[in-house]
Amino acid sequence: MLLKLAALALLPAATLATESNSAMDCQLAYVQTSYGIIHKCEALVTFSKCLSAFPESSLMESMLMKNNAKDCEAYWKTETSPEMNVRRNNLQLTVDDDKDIKFYRHRREELSVFEMNKQIVSLQQLVGNLTTQLKSVNSNVGDLTTQLESVNSNVVNNVQAKLDAMKQDQDDTKKAMKQDQDDTKQEIEDAMDDLEDAVGQKVSKLTSDTNKALSTQSNSVLAQVDTKVKSLNASVSAVAVVAKAAKDGNSDKPVHMWSGGPKSSKYANGWHDLVMDRTDYDTAAPYFQKQTNTRFRALKSGLFKVDYNIRQYGSGHCWRHMRFFVNGKHINYEHHYVQSHFHLKYTATWHIKAGQQFWGRMYVSCGNHYVFEASSSWKGAPSRVQVEYVGQLEGKCASTVGLCP
Repeated sequence: MLLKLAALALLPAATLATESNSAMDCQLAYVQTSYGIIHKCEALVTFSKCLSAFPESSLMESMLMKNNAKDCEAYWKTETSPEMNVRRNNLQLTVDDDKDIKFYRHRREELSVFEMNKQIVSLQQLVGNLTTQLKSVNSNVGDLTTQLESVNSNVVNNVQAKLDAMKQDQDDTKKAMKQDQDDTKQEIEDAMDDLEDAVGQKVSKLTSDTNKALSTQSNSVLAQVDTKVKSLNASVSAVAVVAKAAKDGNSDKPVHMWSGGPKSSKYANGWHDLVMDRTDYDTAAPYFQKQTNTRFRALKSGLFKVDYNIRQYGSGHCWRHMRFFVNGKHINYEHHYVQSHFHLKYTATWHIKAGQQFWGRMYVSCGNHYVFEASSSWKGAPSRVQVEYVGQLEGKCASTVGLCP
């Protein structure tokens, strides 16, 4: 076997003079490097690493085993930490002898990589043994068939001989022995029927016994193989679940949204963009961002949900309005004719392309009016806007009102 890669953690790696293109190049570099140096095990480890890049050679393995105990025995007594390396685009895990590699799922199920390998080897051996047994059964069936054919051939030959003798006697004494000939013929026919029945019964019994033996043996083989395959599938499934969990991370889908509002109330008449200089929390990236204190900007195309909850004030009855804009175009409109304090609420889900801006604009026209009331603290804030990235449309979008990209 190859020297343990764990020794690389104890010794500095020796540098080969040239890039090796074959196992013989590795051997030549080893001989040149190990000659006359104190730490010969270092050169032996480098030799082992070089060989791992080429097909296995019994000659090179013999050289490694021969020099291993002599040059490196002292290093194998020191345990080292497991290693994870990337070599030739492959992920490699290395542990010392008597150490294991295990996966856990929900801290209750344990899977050993080396134990699973033993199970696979055991299953392969079992299938090989069962295949040998099945071949033996087939061979016995072949022998029985040969014996049966031999018996049938002897019977046919014997009957044919008697018929030939009878024919000769009939030709010689046809008239004188006609009655005897008929009696003898009947006896022969009876004997043939009895013999045919006996042969048929024996053939039927042999066939039945053979089928039963084959059925029993096949069921046993299938049952054992099915048990091993189910166990192996369970182990492989556990590894797949652990690998997927490691790749995906948390099972909960992260939420990408922004929440906030204005810090200062806007005392004015007419139309005004809603100011958003107070941020409650921001997990919008990488799907969108608050580009300015009045505008959002989509970073990726998709569906976005917007919620506006704005408190306005006017001393008398008047109109309160809101418009929602995407890429400079008026998308939707909300209005009420009310008095005093009023919470204007608006929600919509819209497809917005990457790079497009979207925002809300408010209107009020009353005495002593506030187009929106504000607070510097998130707690109890009278006005708030929240934007959330929802996801992608499934299938082909067929909207005729601008919802599709």
